[in-house]
Order: sequence, then C-alpha cells, then structure tokens
Amino acid sequence: MNNRIKKLQDYMVDQKVDGFVIGSEANRMYLSGFTGSNAMLLITVDRQPIIVTDFRYVEQVSKQCPDFECIDQKQKGTLGAVMECIQQIGLKRVAFEGEHISYN
Repeated sequence: MNNRIKKLQDYMVDQKVDGFVIGSEANRMYLSGFTGSNAMLLITVDRQPIIVTDFRYVEQVSKQCPDFECIDQKQKGTLGAVMECIQQIGLKRVAFEGEHISYN
C-alpha cells in the first residue's frame, strides 16, 4: 500500500472515521495513480482500498492501481455503487469531499 493512503488512514483514525470517499479527479489520481475520467475511491482504515468505475476502465485500473480492489459500478452509477460498498462493509462514519460529491 502506498504511503499516501497510509497517511490518509492515520488521519481517519485520528478523526474517528471508518471510511473516506474521494470524488475529485486530482485527489483520486494523487492517491491511486488512476488517470481515467470516471471513478471514485473508498478508503477504509483496515481494508484494501476500493476504486469504483465502469466497465470501460476495469483493465486500466488493474494496470494503474494494483493495490486497489476494483468494483464495476454496473447500472448503479459510481456514487450508487460506492454507497452499496459502504453498506456491505458496514461503515458507520464516512467522510467525503463535500465540494465534489452532492449530499443535499
């Protein structure tokens, strides 16, 4: 796992957050190395990082982000698939980039 993810996980522990959703392209690329145009990251404290994208980018993710679990968003949309992951994992407190994810 890369040092950038580890620093974020340490911050999450300090903030008592179970997960962090990354939606911005710049932060997604900084943390994962993924250069595609459609994806979101779900970082947890104690699990393999997750990248959610559509079928067009699955092969690219496997090459650029080998440390990430790749989830195909299928018909749910990227955010819908991330929300499903959050529920399946059982995360209670999830932080996110408010400037990049609609939450109203």
